[in-house]
Amino acid sequence: RWEYAAISATALSNYPGEQTIKALKGAMNNPSWYIRLNAAKSLESFHLTYQDLIDVMDGKDRYAREILQYQMDLEQAKEEQEVESV
Repeated sequence: RWEYAAISATALSNYPGEQTIKALKGAMNNPSWYIRLNAAKSLESFHLTYQDLIDVMDGKDRYAREILQYQMDLEQAKEEQEVESV
């Protein structure tokens, strides 16, 4: 069931490491939008560089690229807003 995979993608944000990153990158190609979104959020929580994510960002899966870029842009906007409010 997709719900278990979506929850797992979120839970993996608590387990940084190469195996976790590999699993989350694999989840970025899942047909379920929710799984992709949660995997993107978890990957972003590790504060990886663009170079670390190059295989997703330059990959063939347009939807994986878009959701990961969206999540990265969203977090950057939040950080900028926090700086402005200080």
